[in-house]
Amino acid sequence: MLEHLKAACRAGQLSDIALHFANFIDRLEPNADDDVLLAAALASQSAVSGETCIDLKELAGNTVLQGINDLEICAPTLAAWRTVLARSPSVSTNAEASLLVLEDDDQLYLYSYRDWEERLVAAIKMHATGPDFEIEQEQLDRELCNLFPHEFVSPEQERAAILSVKRRFSVITGGPGTGKTTTAASALALLQRLQAIEPHQIALSAPTGKAAARLREVVSDVYAKLGLPSDFLPADSITMHRLLGRRSGSILSRHHSGNPLPYAIVVVDEASMVDLVMMTQLFEALPETSRLILLGDKDQLASVEVGTVLGDICEVVNTEPLAQSVAVLKTSWRFRADSQLGCFAAAIIRGDSEQAYQAINSASQSSISSLAMSKDIDLAESLRNRCLSDYAKSVELVLEGASPETVFNEMSKMQVLAAHRTGSHSVEEITELVETQLFTRGLIYPSDGWYPGRRILITENDYNLDLFNGDIGVTFPDDNDPDVLKVVFPSSQTGWRVISPGRLPRHETVYAMTVHKSQGSEYDQVIMVLPQTISPILTRSLLYTAVTRAISKLEIWGSDEILRTAIEMDQKRVSGLQQRLLRGL
Repeated sequence: MLEHLKAACRAGQLSDIALHFANFIDRLEPNADDDVLLAAALASQSAVSGETCIDLKELAGNTVLQGINDLEICAPTLAAWRTVLARSPSVSTNAEASLLVLEDDDQLYLYSYRDWEERLVAAIKMHATGPDFEIEQEQLDRELCNLFPHEFVSPEQERAAILSVKRRFSVITGGPGTGKTTTAASALALLQRLQAIEPHQIALSAPTGKAAARLREVVSDVYAKLGLPSDFLPADSITMHRLLGRRSGSILSRHHSGNPLPYAIVVVDEASMVDLVMMTQLFEALPETSRLILLGDKDQLASVEVGTVLGDICEVVNTEPLAQSVAVLKTSWRFRADSQLGCFAAAIIRGDSEQAYQAINSASQSSISSLAMSKDIDLAESLRNRCLSDYAKSVELVLEGASPETVFNEMSKMQVLAAHRTGSHSVEEITELVETQLFTRGLIYPSDGWYPGRRILITENDYNLDLFNGDIGVTFPDDNDPDVLKVVFPSSQTGWRVISPGRLPRHETVYAMTVHKSQGSEYDQVIMVLPQTISPILTRSLLYTAVTRAISKLEIWGSDEILRTAIEMDQKRVSGLQQRLLRGL
């Protein structure tokens, strides 16, 4: 079996990690059955793919990999598989610690992820079943009237804000433009008026620095509209890594049950991006008397790491006590009921390709356009004709001495997205083409890769510099010496931060970005470049996430076949959290 697994690894069907884990099991069990080694490899591979476990029922009897000379590797029947796994000393069928755990519902886990799921369910139960905070109804009614004029928030937003004020754990979910962050900011304002909570007792957080900065901006805007003094504002909005006190390259956190977070309220935006491990650590680090408010769109892409926590929680919303903790916002403030973009996004979520194409081809609106494109030469020509002027404008502004605010505002007008980071029609290819075209136009002259106007995407967390994976900066000439370059990043605290290129953590030039990296951002116009061939990465949730980054205009570059396949590909991660929540609550 190991030789077949090595062949599958060489063919790119199995990761090195999964192969090493199967080898490890083989060393522990010299007489291990081939089907145990296969299960171990698949369980490890599932974690690499973001899944917490594998479902033996789905795999049993089917071809799962290609081995030596493309020989098919088939999983055994379910009964036979369960029998050999039950005999293996590396597999437990109960709560005992072991490398693999086989559940009664035929889901096979790496022990650590089963343990994280169990811990998360216990923590959610503790916070969701705790008593509501006692608030005098007369005072609540009075402050609601003072803070929320009818034109500011909808009745469903007001109900969600009240829920978040009363409950220890609450989720505010909804599609694009439904006002999730505005609702949470309103709930914070209401709490401060009701219970005199100090700003330092509030933590605003998100998985990425970009999303955290946007959360702070929305809260600041809401407070200004409500007429609240600036000293009501929380001091800052930080990444979840900083919130929990994680060290670079480690999942160990400074804050945990023995050293809880020093906050009365924690608000986490873009919660769909939070993985199983980090969400568990967050819950376990919460003081029993604190509030947690999660904000997010359950239909967006899940975390890059393991788990689909927000989606799993929202799927069991009718289960007590979560039914009292989840508010679903349905009214979009961004899209009208007949909005072309809104109808297209809704059709994608339903997997209805016919309705999606009706939205694209709507004669009454022109928010969406498509461009058939199959060759690399088509991509270069399309970038030159449709995007180069936008890229050139931001570089020209830098060369003319424009302020960072002006340059970043210009950049927010258009963003090119792609499904893949490398390969054909990828972020890497698009960025290379754009740089070549800017050079040909005489706008950039790269020296050591650096030039005024270069856009930078940080790809590694650096806690000392307070830079995080996904942060975007722009290169400017230094004010005192134009031959010296500096990189400017938005900052929720000081407005702008300036860092020398030589001090930056790992980074890359970014004239396009993956859909994953775009989460938490919005752009006036989005151009989604589809891959040239059908890809397992291009799923319904990825396409929906890309589409909902657009505020007013969307262009889709690629073939109808690829687009239709993406709309109809409902590839959900395997997770046991839903069932565990149903059993544990």
